Amino acid sequence: MRITHVLTIGRDDNAVIDVFREIGVELSDAGLRGGPLYCKVAEDDARWRSVAQLLADLESEKHWIGRRIETTFTDEERSAARFLALDYCWTSGYPEPSDITVVPGLRCLPFEVTTYNLSDRCMFCGVGPRQKALFRMKGEPAWGRRSILKLNWVDDELFVRKDRWASVFRPLGVECEPVLHHRSGAPLETVVQLKLQQTASLNLYGVPPAACTACGRQKYSPVCRGPFPAVLSMGPPIAKTREYFGSEGTAFNEILVTAALFERIELAGLKGAEFRPCATAGDQTS
Repeated sequence: MRITHVLTIGRDDNAVIDVFREIGVELSDAGLRGGPLYCKVAEDDARWRSVAQLLADLESEKHWIGRRIETTFTDEERSAARFLALDYCWTSGYPEPSDITVVPGLRCLPFEVTTYNLSDRCMFCGVGPRQKALFRMKGEPAWGRRSILKLNWVDDELFVRKDRWASVFRPLGVECEPVLHHRSGAPLETVVQLKLQQTASLNLYGVPPAACTACGRQKYSPVCRGPFPAVLSMGPPIAKTREYFGSEGTAFNEILVTAALFERIELAGLKGAEFRPCATAGDQTS
């Protein structure tokens, strides 16, 4: 496991840029001319202690530095895990209708009204919607070499190539639903939505949740550092967590897979998704 800090610095912040250079950290614009500068420093890098002290000093002075943490795992660490959480997924296309005009009085987009039962959804924290209708897409996904995708705006549903569902997921009892062509209403030929039950529960002892001031329900910050929390119980080979994650007005359930399904995904060479090992039972996340 390797933990890396991705830092963002304002292009005109010359004093800070000079200090980073003094400790041997060069900054890049990642090809975005006129945009901010970036750097990546791993915690096992000899420069990390100096960078960490610099960040602490800057933050004590209320100096803004963008920070994001990435955790990378070895193949051996993933193979040894009993459960894994979806860490990254290729995102392509939008649920239809993809109109971005917010529905008056509901603080949500038109596709949410069409696709979800919102009677139990909190309009402030986002917890509680339940799918009531099939998803619609503009057309067949441009799969290329990929077989798994998420739609923009939809964090807790997975869509896969229909043939790959039949060969990889169905043998383990994972069911699916059709996805409709938005204009015609006919089922699309190459894509299906995996049917995911909200059955997995986690060991989140010591991890403080945030409670919504409107509805009182809780959610947790997305996991960026280290393994995903340990699974207490799950059931099917792929499932959603009972717990919600997110920030501000967004809320979603994380998606977990068993080691058996992960092995099938790896052996079949399915592309489009990456997975984070879950901690073992009894471990606690940091």
